[in-house]
Amino acid sequence: MTANVAQVFLTDKEWSETLLAIRDTLRPSGRLVFETRRPEAQAWLEWNKEKTYQRLNVPHCGIVNGWADGTKVRDSLVSSSFLL
Repeated sequence: MTANVAQVFLTDKEWSETLLAIRDTLRPSGRLVFETRRPEAQAWLEWNKEKTYQRLNVPHCGIVNGWADGTKVRDSLVSSSFLL
C-alpha cells in the first residue's frame, strides 16, 4: 500500500480495522513501514506542476511526464492529484 492510498482511511475506526488486517496478514518477519507528515509545514502548497514536473525515461515504456496538480484544502483535509 502506498502512502497516498492510506489517505482514504479518515476515521479512527477505519484506521484500526486496517491496521488489524495488516497485522493479521503480515508474515512473521514482515514489516509495516509508513511515513507521517507535519501538517503545520503545509507541504501541499508546493504540490503544483511548476514545482513538481518531472520528465523520466522509463525502460520499456519511453518518456513519461508527471507532476502534482489540483490540490484542494477543505477544513482539515487536503486532497490532490498526481498526473502521469
